[in-house]
Amino acid sequence: HIMAHTNLSRFYVQKGMILEAENKPADAQRAYERVLKGNARAVLASNNLAWLYAEHGGNLDVALQLVQAAKEQAPDLPNVDDTLGWVYLKKDLATLAIPAFEAAAKRAPRNATYHLHLGLAYAKAGNRLKALAEYDAALAINAGMPEAWNNRGNVLSELGRHEEAVTSYDSVLAARPNFVEALINR
Repeated sequence: HIMAHTNLSRFYVQKGMILEAENKPADAQRAYERVLKGNARAVLASNNLAWLYAEHGGNLDVALQLVQAAKEQAPDLPNVDDTLGWVYLKKDLATLAIPAFEAAAKRAPRNATYHLHLGLAYAKAGNRLKALAEYDAALAINAGMPEAWNNRGNVLSELGRHEEAVTSYDSVLAARPNFVEALINR
């Protein structure tokens, strides 16, 4: 029975990941919840469900409990660190988010998203120069990342470096002409 249970859990985690990729968060959420009913210690299901709750208006306290449980089971997974940081950021706890994002970026230094998220946390905590460095790190890995260009532009604007900010916003609009925030900020 244990082998069948494990295979079924693995199936529903994979199903949840596919549903997320298909932009069906409610269906993915149900798949992860089904896994957790049978195995409350399932790392990927806990982590991914926490992310979905944080991204789609779920209960952030429950999301935090889920990702903390995943972190206990898998303390060295960068995606768990990233989710932990994301939940803290969504709870407006940037100073708690920063160490989690730093850990993710340290464990997976070539992941542009982790650098973007760390930049967001630094910006929210008021450290514009560190935020700018992380946006630049993200863009060095993936120059086609409109969110990083836009946030870079925001920080540059806040620093009074308006010409550089406009160049960043232009880079966003070159990749995504209808990126509303960049249109407004430019």
